[in-house]
Amino acid sequence: MLICVTLHNMTIEEQQNEFGEEQVEMIEYETNPYFTLDPPDHDTLTLVEYMIRHNRIRNRERHHALKADFVKHLWIREGGGE
Repeated sequence: MLICVTLHNMTIEEQQNEFGEEQVEMIEYETNPYFTLDPPDHDTLTLVEYMIRHNRIRNRERHHALKADFVKHLWIREGGGE
């Protein structure tokens, strides 16, 4: 079984204005010739099938418990803003 935990819309640490504009370099990404994406061999899900599967795995209570545990962990690790 594979588990994916996605944390979004959560500010963990803000380091804004740490670098001046002259210190920030734009990175140009080149295409990697060793990495290609092939289309799947099986049929893709329809929107209805996707929504049914998504609703089966969604659990708001567990989501809020994981989020609260993560915030508590950060407070313990970072010292609670001392």
